Amino acid sequence: MTTLLAAPKNDFLLQTGISELHSDVIRWLNEIEFYKTEISFLIKLMNRQLLRLNHSEKINTLLELEKKVKNYRTIKLSKMMLALYDLESHLSKLDEDLFSQDEQKIREEHKKLKSDADEISVSIRKLKLEVFAFIENLIAIELGS
Repeated sequence: MTTLLAAPKNDFLLQTGISELHSDVIRWLNEIEFYKTEISFLIKLMNRQLLRLNHSEKINTLLELEKKVKNYRTIKLSKMMLALYDLESHLSKLDEDLFSQDEQKIREEHKKLKSDADEISVSIRKLKLEVFAFIENLIAIELGS
């Protein structure tokens, strides 16, 4: 039986290649574009419901929800897109010349943005659930009347 004398000191051979990092960034950018489309749909859906409402408390709640959704789109998603474009630029430069950029710094940036992308995905799901639940409640009230 063969045993190692010492544990490996780094994980260089286990690191993801630059092309895979590129693929991740492109996938995240596409997901954000899709989220922006979904948010536009949610806003239209809320506006359609707003026109039908006559109860001031429900109107205020819907307006607050719409504001929350719009802010998410204009702040969170836009900020993430800019960070992804920046990472994509660094990856392109690294791809052209391996020594032109600090590869470890880029990998750390990628890791952080992966975490941010996962958080956005979860947040979007929660936001959609909140909007759908509220509108479903409005429709149930309307049908019950």
